[in-house]
Amino acid sequence: MRFQIGIVGIGKIAQTYFKVLRRIPNVQITFLCDIIPEQMKKAEHAFPDLLADVPHFSSTDEAFDSGIKPDAVLIATPLNTHFMLSERVLRRGRRVLLEKPSVSTLDELAKLYALAQKHQTRYQTMFHFAYAPEVERFASLKPQIERHLGPLRAFACDFQDPAVSGTLLTISPRKLGGSYLSSGVNALSVLNRAVDLSQLQVVSHQCRQISGLIDRNNEKVVPEVDTSSITEYATNSSAPAFLPSKAHPSESNSIPTPLTGIIRTDWEQNWNFKSTLLIFQYGTVLLDHTTQSVVLNAFSPEGFTPKFREFPMEKIAEAISPNKTASQITFHCANQISRQEREYETMFRHHFFHPEVPELAQKQDFKIHELLLNPIPRN
Repeated sequence: MRFQIGIVGIGKIAQTYFKVLRRIPNVQITFLCDIIPEQMKKAEHAFPDLLADVPHFSSTDEAFDSGIKPDAVLIATPLNTHFMLSERVLRRGRRVLLEKPSVSTLDELAKLYALAQKHQTRYQTMFHFAYAPEVERFASLKPQIERHLGPLRAFACDFQDPAVSGTLLTISPRKLGGSYLSSGVNALSVLNRAVDLSQLQVVSHQCRQISGLIDRNNEKVVPEVDTSSITEYATNSSAPAFLPSKAHPSESNSIPTPLTGIIRTDWEQNWNFKSTLLIFQYGTVLLDHTTQSVVLNAFSPEGFTPKFREFPMEKIAEAISPNKTASQITFHCANQISRQEREYETMFRHHFFHPEVPELAQKQDFKIHELLLNPIPRN
């Protein structure tokens, strides 16, 4: 049986959807929805094999009133429309998959989950960046990394996008909300694959907007849209105790693991660079999101030599020294398919056919948005 979806918002993100959905069998697009008819016509012309017979609507109510009952509705519209559109779909008893960041307040997020429960359906935020190739590779290696490198001690995320040229903001602030909301949510979704975010709290947050910023209509950008930010996180609680192993005979499982870190977002440098550095007790793991690679660096404290020979990776012997130890290993994850398409393809296959336990997904969604949206002083 085919998984049937409707798509709301036929803009740039939806173009990625269409490219990806061509490669996923057993998925059927049942309707397109946009307030601009030309957007849907352009999409149909660009993807005739996928969209030739798909009906167009200006609202989801029109689609549902016509008798269409998809398994899920994907919403890829500006942030300020997310809550209203999701609410409409959930009230019809249809599952919602919403682009990140999902909403502007935690209260709105709570209402969406409550609506889903009331109407016996599901709501979920789509954190596509968490399904990037290098993040998936790290997640598959995480148990072995922790066994060799010990507990996670700190992290540093650097997410930069070329969104400002001089004083011109080249993307729509209405759609993305600023560098912190747009890029910070990606960084947090990646960290969610590495650590239990419920440990973390925001210690400090600073953001700014460059002077004289204007949008593509030559209008002044509202102050709430920041062009760079830096946020510090820490925990007062202990991470799970690190269990001793033969590789770390001196490690004690009674030692608590405090965790600190920063997330930096920047639209001002006019280049695309993104990385997540994870600092463990005995080494580091660099997730280079720009080159789609994972770089493992091991420290060598006295009496301890890290061994990576247990990593079940192809051609691993070529990456390590003759004596089967190494100070650095790099896993390259890029291929001919674009990074964003691979993120969405992995995410769609997961959400459509292997969805998370609802309670766990909701808990993680709330924590990501809590760290993102909690009111904190902005200097």
